[in-house]
Amino acid sequence: MHSPDKNTAVGLSTKHRTNCRAWLRGATQAEHARLDRLVSRWNFAEKLDYSNFLLMQSAVLIPLESWLESRDVEADLPDWRLRARSTALLKDLATLNLSALPPVAMSFDVSLSAKMGILYVLEGSRLGGRVLARAVEGSLEPLPVSFLLHGSETGLWQSFRQRLGQLPHDPRLWEEMAQAARKVFELYEHQTRAMMKEAL
Repeated sequence: MHSPDKNTAVGLSTKHRTNCRAWLRGATQAEHARLDRLVSRWNFAEKLDYSNFLLMQSAVLIPLESWLESRDVEADLPDWRLRARSTALLKDLATLNLSALPPVAMSFDVSLSAKMGILYVLEGSRLGGRVLARAVEGSLEPLPVSFLLHGSETGLWQSFRQRLGQLPHDPRLWEEMAQAARKVFELYEHQTRAMMKEAL
């Protein structure tokens, strides 16, 4: 791992040292923005584009959740069973007569920081899910949105933010979390680009 400099957690301002979420958002901003720009090319009111989005999710989210479960994520996040979305995703795919794609290859350190970095991306995506669900509702035919609306009324993102706030103010931990989160964004970006290339 590279030595921290003024752009990493070691050089954070006092304000950001007390707000893990704000720092993670800044540390992953470029990767998040690239993914958002890519995904915005899909028309979620079109069945084909929406199906491709769900298939892309299946290749990334399902193996990520499986990885987390195999590393005892419930010890770090006791309400994990309320958060896992693989079942909802598979349900939506089945409604569209689709099957999950093969899982993407991934490698993460087995550590609290890696798990929390992955969870930061997965849990944060719930916010965008509500926005995308509204776009899907504009379709001329009914499309399933169990995945996009999963946990939308239960405050899961807010409680995860509280969990982040309980983490130690440890620059190394925060940087390792950011590295894991960036990896997740890059996995999503790679899979999205691959699917868009196939659709040409």
